[in-house]
Amino acid sequence: DPAGDGQARTFVGEDGCDWDDAANWSPSGVPGNADAVTIDGKWVCASGIVHAASLTVNVGATLTVGGRLQDITAQQPFVESTGVGLKVAGDLKVAGDLSVGGADSPVPVLITVGGGATVKSGGRLAVYAANASGLGRQTLYDEATVFDVAGAFNIDAGATVYPDADPRTGAPVRFKAQTILLAAGGAINADRRGYDFVSVAIMDRATFFSDGIQTSSRQTSMIQQCVCMK
Repeated sequence: DPAGDGQARTFVGEDGCDWDDAANWSPSGVPGNADAVTIDGKWVCASGIVHAASLTVNVGATLTVGGRLQDITAQQPFVESTGVGLKVAGDLKVAGDLSVGGADSPVPVLITVGGGATVKSGGRLAVYAANASGLGRQTLYDEATVFDVAGAFNIDAGATVYPDADPRTGAPVRFKAQTILLAAGGAINADRRGYDFVSVAIMDRATFFSDGIQTSSRQTSMIQQCVCMK
């Protein structure tokens, strides 16, 4: 993994430019594990695995990891990728758009956040599951694309998370965190996104979507989020 040099790096390239081009960053250099990364008002593409000490995607900015389109809700994968991932050692904050992976991708997707992850009001996060090696229930579970957060995963009011199960095999997206808090007015929208949304524990009348039906519930805590096939 690239270590970086402990800089606070901001993307200064043109829209649609490459994360892995050192000239697209100020100060110059491709971000690594020790670098605090900020993206303001630009679309940044990454075809492989990206690394950062912390990552902030601000309002008006888009980061597509392993996807070649700016529209994160209809993402298509880079066919030439050999591995796709997002590895953030500390905190992830999304007030703009972030997608990881792409629909019907044969390439494994790795997502780890060493601190907390927050999708802020107006922010959108799309996670695409990769193809599984088989169709058995245990295989689909074991080969799920996991959004793994060491700390808290917060989905604020006005934020949306799109978990996209693999349309070819039904491999799911799973969210794993110390705590998962879905605020009232926040949404996990799995409507027509590969396969169906099976189970969710919801805090304070938060909303999710399944088969076009909007549903509310009231519980005291959220402990795990799972997107699985019907």
